[in-house]
Amino acid sequence: MEKAITLLCQASPTRYIYNPIINRHHYHKLSFVTLTVSDSTTNRSAKEVYQTCLRPLLQWLTKYKGVKLYVWKAELQERGQIHYHIATPTFIHWTELRDKWNYLQEKAGYLKDYYQKYHTHKPNSIDIHSIRYRDWE
Repeated sequence: MEKAITLLCQASPTRYIYNPIINRHHYHKLSFVTLTVSDSTTNRSAKEVYQTCLRPLLQWLTKYKGVKLYVWKAELQERGQIHYHIATPTFIHWTELRDKWNYLQEKAGYLKDYYQKYHTHKPNSIDIHSIRYRDWE
């Protein structure tokens, strides 16, 4: 994984991008994304979550968000639930990504217990950190 991220960084130029949500420009090198499965009652298999959520998300990212390069890895959380890490040079606003990930989770039935507890289908199921040009120099 470390070698793949290093190659991704070397292949990705630092860009000055416009973020329409905050109406500002800023430098961007890589986005590091964590996607968490919100189901707290059943630990889902990596194969199941890949088929129902990750693969459709990656297809959406490449088709609609212009993602051409990315590296992803699956890991188990301490509680035994699968989660994913994705690194990409493409900037994606966190609200768009969260809404799509939660839509896929809801469609797969992974948000039933969350909805019963909080009466919403919008868990905080993603985390994004940006590597900017000064972080990489």
